[in-house]
Amino acid sequence: MRLLVMSDSHSRREKLEEILQAEPMADAVFHLGDGAADLRFLQEGDRRTFFLIRGNCDSVYNNDLQDSCSVTFEGIRIFATHGHLYNVKFGLEKIGLYAALNQLNLVLFGHTHDPLIKYENGIHFFNPGAVADGCYGCVDITPKGLVCIQKQLKM
Repeated sequence: MRLLVMSDSHSRREKLEEILQAEPMADAVFHLGDGAADLRFLQEGDRRTFFLIRGNCDSVYNNDLQDSCSVTFEGIRIFATHGHLYNVKFGLEKIGLYAALNQLNLVLFGHTHDPLIKYENGIHFFNPGAVADGCYGCVDITPKGLVCIQKQLKM
């Protein structure tokens, strides 16, 4: 199973469309905030499952967006959030504690615009970077475990 993960598109719909076209085999799409509402227009008619998260720059009028979501795919417990509510710009301590207490396997977050792949205390942390900068990522769930992949659009 493949998850397409993106964040911080900041109204760059053309880049969102390019990413969706570049990853046709993804089974689910996560947008981790700051532009998630832009994906609504692109998901119509798409077979994939979409998870849209509210970021700190998303309008309060997007009241159908959630601050986070938890989902399980193939036995992997996933938590997706923008990250600002967990102070990720200052480290992973707060979100790491939340992940440990809730027995999560994978934490997806954005907010910092800096890509990050980290494995610590049995938890995978993945920040795909900012779509606005051409960054996104994928997570492959395999029988042997998780593989987080950082990707960059060709500029």
